Amino acid sequence: MGLETDFILSDERHYASFECAICQHVVDLDALVTVACSHCFCRPCLIQWLERVDKTGYPVVPNCPTCNRDLSYMSKSSSMMIGKQAVTVQPLQTYQPLAFRLLKRVHVRCPLKGVGCHWNGDYGDLQAHLISQTAHTTATTNAVGDATMNDTPTSGISVCSPAEETPSNNKRKLSVAVSFKEQANDRFSSGHYGEACDLYSTALSNLPITTATLTGNINKEEAHLAAALYSNRAAAQLALKNYPAAGEDASQAIRLDATYIKAYVRHARALVQMGSFRTALQILQDGLVVQPTAPVLLKELEAVVQLDAHMQHALTHLQNSEYATAKSVFGQLLRQTNSESVLLGAARADLGLGLTTSTLRLTIQVLKLNPQSADGYLVRGQCLVLMGEMDAGIKLLKESMRLDPDAIATRTILRECRKVQTLLQEGREMVFRREFEGAVDRFGSAMNACGLLPPKSPLYGTLHTERAQTHMRLKQYDAALKDCALVLYSLDDDVPAWLIKFQALHGLNRHQEALDEASDLMQKWGSSDDRIRKAYDKADFEVRKSNRPDFYTMLGIPSIASEREIKKAYRQAALDMHPDRFSSNQYTEERRKQAIQEFHLLGEGLEMLTDDFKRQLYDEGYDLEAIKERVEAAQRAAHMRPDHYHGRQ
Repeated sequence: MGLETDFILSDERHYASFECAICQHVVDLDALVTVACSHCFCRPCLIQWLERVDKTGYPVVPNCPTCNRDLSYMSKSSSMMIGKQAVTVQPLQTYQPLAFRLLKRVHVRCPLKGVGCHWNGDYGDLQAHLISQTAHTTATTNAVGDATMNDTPTSGISVCSPAEETPSNNKRKLSVAVSFKEQANDRFSSGHYGEACDLYSTALSNLPITTATLTGNINKEEAHLAAALYSNRAAAQLALKNYPAAGEDASQAIRLDATYIKAYVRHARALVQMGSFRTALQILQDGLVVQPTAPVLLKELEAVVQLDAHMQHALTHLQNSEYATAKSVFGQLLRQTNSESVLLGAARADLGLGLTTSTLRLTIQVLKLNPQSADGYLVRGQCLVLMGEMDAGIKLLKESMRLDPDAIATRTILRECRKVQTLLQEGREMVFRREFEGAVDRFGSAMNACGLLPPKSPLYGTLHTERAQTHMRLKQYDAALKDCALVLYSLDDDVPAWLIKFQALHGLNRHQEALDEASDLMQKWGSSDDRIRKAYDKADFEVRKSNRPDFYTMLGIPSIASEREIKKAYRQAALDMHPDRFSSNQYTEERRKQAIQEFHLLGEGLEMLTDDFKRQLYDEGYDLEAIKERVEAAQRAAHMRPDHYHGRQ
């Protein structure tokens, strides 16, 4: 909500375009304006309007409350996200800066009621005036001036010192504080929590300070008002996520008025957000001593008891390395609180599962809350090591040790990470020197040195794929397949592991299996990866190659035989396999058909091996169909007819 028009001194034509059609007040300075039709609204009012849903729970089509114009997404530069929708709305200050300047110049008067303040000025200066004590103290003094003047008329007004407070002056100051409280409540309800905090603070500073207050004999009316102000400011601090300040304000409210139930609730909520569940339980139990049947306290106590139970269960699962269960429980806790302890627990659970991306996201939140969190640096350092970023990870582990030199667990983890880094580097150097057996041993030792090496972590994939590649250099294809299978079981999109697996399958002459695996990947996600496409083409080539007839074996000649030797071998094989030799009754019909087929293949072999271009393609591994296609392509490229082709490029 903005400012009521009763407090506007400017002419209506000066502020009419800034009236919010939803609350009928002049908009706040952080107002939003519709891009399509340039109608201005209070930010909370418009957000609430655009977040409406229909009976089925789906958002309604966004429209302007004034002219009903569609505010659906048009372009990125003119839209902003409100709820789950992109709408053509922008802040007034950035989209129409001239209009914003005019809004700031609208003439207003002080909206505080019962203060007697006669301030008026620009709308842009109103907030600074509201949190200023000078004007309101002067107004209060003027209102009680007659009671503080000397008998002899003077030209000035004498202001009472704290020691000279009178009942009338105290009453007037209480009235000022109440006015500030009402204004602060308005700002709080409209979502301007920072301004509300400032106004609550100003209200507290206007409360009368007397000797009775300092000695602890506080007037009940003053104590109740002060407790309400502290408690309300705690609520605003909670909304601003200033949880330590909220807890301190709520605690002060309880000290002033032990029966103020809302203060117990807000104190407990602040403690929950700081991860102090047990302390929050104690605060609520203290409140129940004062008000044993207060429904709000009982409800809050039940919620905190559940949170504490969830936290203990999550920590137990984490300690037992039941990371998936711990992640689930911490996920439920994160819906209620983003405290450092809960964020760290969730990060450790994700780290145990090898989910490094989410671990990084959670640990950065921890370090934003507490830049001196030793555990935050520890978990983030472990995460970077598991991502393969050894130097950066070890640097963060050292920072954790600096913040907590007595942490034995951190020292152990740092030692393990350094050892893994050394073994991995030694293994890579041995591969470079072609000491493959030693490299296999180093990679295995690096795996064993890791105290935490979840299968989904990038480091797990790196160590196993590098060892698999080394097995390939030793022609240990089965061992390479085993390492690749371990990686792909958890990381089914690990391209290096797939490529090594295909190589190992080809090394074992299991070409069809490699082709089947590559085809499956191409259908799922591999078609967008050049490496997978090349692996598929190679597997398809090897399968075709393995299925083609072996003309050299059929003719009984080596692959380096000359054309003369080929023709001689053909004549002999053709005599042996001529169909006329199998025409007698001693041969079955099936054997005669086989002889005819082999005789035709001998002819194809002679034609293939006596043509230089075709023989070259055959020796490179192409099958008969691919050779035919390439020959035809060569003929077209040379603009030659098939009957003019003589086997030369």
